[in-house]
Amino acid sequence: MASRRLLKKSIKNISSELFNDCVLLHCTHPEKTSRSEELMQEILLLNVEYVKRINHTGKGSERQFYRKLRKEFVEKAIALSKTISEA
Repeated sequence: MASRRLLKKSIKNISSELFNDCVLLHCTHPEKTSRSEELMQEILLLNVEYVKRINHTGKGSERQFYRKLRKEFVEKAIALSKTISEA
């Protein structure tokens, strides 16, 4: 684990890319406005949740904590990406 700062930056970058995809969906398909807005809100909440989890790391098993956190975030990001592409 290089640093918490880099992990936060990675989460922010991935969330930004997902958010940009939602904005593009919102602009190109106006009939799907409500769905794209729901997805945008979900992405913002995902970003906030994971950054908060990084800020409150438990002592003792940091390596396991960060591995689990990264794995969960990647799974949720992939799921959101699939949802955006299907919408």
